[in-house]
Amino acid sequence: MFYILLDLSLIYMFMFSITPIIWQATSTIPPFNTTRSGYLNIMSLNDLTHVAIITMQMMYRPWRLLLPYSTIIYFILDIVFHTKVFASVRLYLLHHLLGIFQLVVVVYLHEEKWSFCLWVIESALIPICVLDILKISKLPPPRSLQILRPIWYFISRIYAYGSLAQVHPVMLKFCAPLLLHNIDILNKQICVAFRSRA
Repeated sequence: MFYILLDLSLIYMFMFSITPIIWQATSTIPPFNTTRSGYLNIMSLNDLTHVAIITMQMMYRPWRLLLPYSTIIYFILDIVFHTKVFASVRLYLLHHLLGIFQLVVVVYLHEEKWSFCLWVIESALIPICVLDILKISKLPPPRSLQILRPIWYFISRIYAYGSLAQVHPVMLKFCAPLLLHNIDILNKQICVAFRSRA
């Protein structure tokens, strides 16, 4: 297990090193500028790359149980590589710390189903990050994507937390702070979607 975790850590360290190069090769906007609520531009591309990595893991059954480990490593390295962001955006730091705690519980339960639930939750990053990148690039975001974002986010959370409550109801108590954070994010996304229709 140690060597597997080491390999995953190296993969994510490589990812954090290569995504700024990819960003600079494809965009004139600096990757380490903060053009959206205190977050670095590059963080959206990192999130998308993380989703791509765990999607590849989902395709090969022996790797599925590694999804929680991958996401824990991603959260930790995200904090390490972007310390200043997390120092200023405390709510985002709390999200990551609660996420790590929740994932440690998932690892303890050691059930393959939770890997799929985790993938469903993380897949909701796709429309969020695409919209962020469009906004950073000053391109008009499609209304359909702005409406899809809260729907995707809502369905992913209902499915994941519903599955958790069905098998381990007591675990919802441990996930309650993160669930409340998810409800707040959903509310903000719905407000943006309604404004886009005006």
